[in-house]
Amino acid sequence: MSKHPLEPGSRPEFFYKYRAIATELEKCRLLRVIKENHIYHPSPPAFNDPFDCKMPPVASLEPRFVRYLLAASKASNFQEHIDVNHRYVATRQRSKDELNDINADLSPDELTDFEVFKNDIQERVDNASVLSFSVRCDSILMWSHYTYNHTGICLKFSLKGWPTIGPSLYPVTYSEKRIPLALDENSFRDGQLVSAIALTKHRGWSYEEEWRLLGKAAGDYTFPPEALVGVIFGCMTSAADKQWIAEAVKGNPHIVLYNTNVKRDDFALEIVPV
Repeated sequence: MSKHPLEPGSRPEFFYKYRAIATELEKCRLLRVIKENHIYHPSPPAFNDPFDCKMPPVASLEPRFVRYLLAASKASNFQEHIDVNHRYVATRQRSKDELNDINADLSPDELTDFEVFKNDIQERVDNASVLSFSVRCDSILMWSHYTYNHTGICLKFSLKGWPTIGPSLYPVTYSEKRIPLALDENSFRDGQLVSAIALTKHRGWSYEEEWRLLGKAAGDYTFPPEALVGVIFGCMTSAADKQWIAEAVKGNPHIVLYNTNVKRDDFALEIVPV
């Protein structure tokens, strides 16, 4: 598994969103971002990677903890949750018979319930929102893949101007193999489930250097005006598109416009203020 370029626990100062503006719909969406501070948070079924946000295989499971998950998913009120917690995961003395009972191999009925539980998790993931950013604004491949061959733009956001997303912003890690699930209490509390499903991709995607904002539901969300601090034009963005975007950002002194230039001697892009 390749190591993410940023140290664990750190956050980027700036993060970037590549956008195509080839259609009228894409232009309207960009205007909503610039003028109304609205950005759409998509759901995973719309993604272009068939492995992205899919339940990986279960490598190991702890019967007691699986029973806890199944019981907790069926609890309908606070008292029932307390009872489930007391039975399966609370730190307390248990009799030998009780330990044998909760640690026994899962029965066929419990295995069937477990399959239903996994399907329910996948459904929840499919309905959640995942807004992707990159920590790079000069990726030739990203400009090619996500801005209609460098004719679009790249939005520049500031974490300082959008501090509320910090706790929900996570780096993607890249791996040759899928990360199998380990369903035990320690792994669950360490976030292994979320990491394996939503924050691990094949290393072929590592050029994106992606960070993700995870949410409960897809939809249109607002962000603070101070969060959007720049609009970067692609090296093939038309003069007409540059003009209407320049008009759109007037009155927003915190938004800086940038051009992207092709370097003369290197396969590289240079980002410079307009």
